Amino acid sequence: MSVEQMSLFFAMLALAANGATLFLVFCVLTYWMTERKWSLAGAEGVWGRVHEVVHKDGLSVALTVALVSTFGSLYFSEVANFVPCELCWFQRIGMYPLSVILVIALARKDRGVGVYVLPLAGAGALVSLYHYMVQRFPDLQSGGACNPAFPCTDTLVWEFSFISIPYMAMSGFMLIAVLLALQSAVFSSGADVQEIWTDRASREEEEAEKEAGGNVERAVDVSHDGETDEQKVGL
Repeated sequence: MSVEQMSLFFAMLALAANGATLFLVFCVLTYWMTERKWSLAGAEGVWGRVHEVVHKDGLSVALTVALVSTFGSLYFSEVANFVPCELCWFQRIGMYPLSVILVIALARKDRGVGVYVLPLAGAGALVSLYHYMVQRFPDLQSGGACNPAFPCTDTLVWEFSFISIPYMAMSGFMLIAVLLALQSAVFSSGADVQEIWTDRASREEEEAEKEAGGNVERAVDVSHDGETDEQKVGL
């Protein structure tokens, strides 16, 4: 594949990461705004399933994002021969260790990894945002911050008229941060996914028992009515 095709591919991955991030944030905000009083047929079911997926697979997805971001970074520098600027290196310092940390966390099934991953992902996202703004508005950069031979204002990739390499990095950092925050129950207000599904199962069982009891009562009533009719016929 050509550099242009790979750039388009990574840009589409960045858009997918944006969509996933926005969806997760929307679920959390809706959960808070409704004070966790969702009906079984409505938003509670959506939140329960999202929470379950993130709870079980959040580490795996975050690791995948970190590995893809690392691969993309190395591709642009080692294959496409784009020389990283100073701000690019700071973003690499944030992203590369995440791949190693998340591999170890996944192997150890460390659900508390977000405590030490979130600061790194958050700092990386801020640097990426600043770099992106410098690309869009070069006047924001103060003198001497970057090597003039490899200025931070260069947009070596510019897909869909707004996606550059720092934007891709920022998308990866943000999705990792949201996933690990949810997985570590930072945004869950102490609600555990097991409790959600246990409550759901209990309520469904109660409803099934009530329905079964109602069916028995109706059967008894029908039987009683039949006996009454027979008595009347006998008389």
